Amino acid sequence: MSRRKQLAGVILVVAGAALAASLAGCRAKAPRGKSQGKAEGVEPSRGTAGQAASPATPAGKAVAVTDANFKTVTAKGVVLVDLWAPWCPPCRRQGPIVEAVAKLYAGRAVVGKLNVDENAATAKALNVKAIPTLIVFKDGREVKRLVGLSSEAKLKAALDAVIGAD
Repeated sequence: MSRRKQLAGVILVVAGAALAASLAGCRAKAPRGKSQGKAEGVEPSRGTAGQAASPATPAGKAVAVTDANFKTVTAKGVVLVDLWAPWCPPCRRQGPIVEAVAKLYAGRAVVGKLNVDENAATAKALNVKAIPTLIVFKDGREVKRLVGLSSEAKLKAALDAVIGAD
């Protein structure tokens, strides 16, 4: 087989794998070292004077959730956490929806984004198998989990069900 045919075969296999990962809701892991992306429009999850963020601090933007601040961010009130990765096409489509929900629920719920590549310990502890995964917490306990691309209406319904139960 010629070198050109071998190369064409490799390209087809890689393209097929990328398409399959995209269609499967990003179940595959990104190659190590490839993901250094940051969430667009995500506010740092620190309050004033280095204080940890609280449910009263969101200004209509998603907060950055990390391994270090996860328990603090989710400890009190209603919190929606989007577990995502920058290499995942459905995650990138989910981002603007999550930001819109953050704006709508400012002052009533915290909305956060956790990059699973940079915060693998939390993703593992939450038993995340596919991304995007969106989890609603109330006072530190998981109360609702949505796996895959979710519409704004679906996220609003999940939050309203938890907020309404207060």
